[in-house]
Amino acid sequence: MDCWEQMKNQGTDGLSRGDKTTGVMAGDDFLSHVPLNKGAFARHEPLKKWLMEALPGKGWEVLDEDGWFQKAYKNPGGKFIWAPAPCVAHICMEQMCEVRYIHPDLSHVLYVQR
Repeated sequence: MDCWEQMKNQGTDGLSRGDKTTGVMAGDDFLSHVPLNKGAFARHEPLKKWLMEALPGKGWEVLDEDGWFQKAYKNPGGKFIWAPAPCVAHICMEQMCEVRYIHPDLSHVLYVQR
């Protein structure tokens, strides 16, 4: 879903024209329109393919939440992509820093959407 569709569903687009019957103005919960629980790849699947093609070399691995706590620590020669949901980005960042401290020669890409 693109930005304009989100604005329409949330009600911001209609509110600017006096429409008070859609989205938040109709009584929807505001946070139901803000996907803080979805990472960038879950929100836009082609992004993952694009990023994998854009990064140099082969062997890049996208870590899920379990990988943050296990796989990244156990693979001292890995190349990891960290793409957390905004609501857990601080936890992801802490884990990435810990792994970087233990294995300073690893390659990391952190991707968090705004």
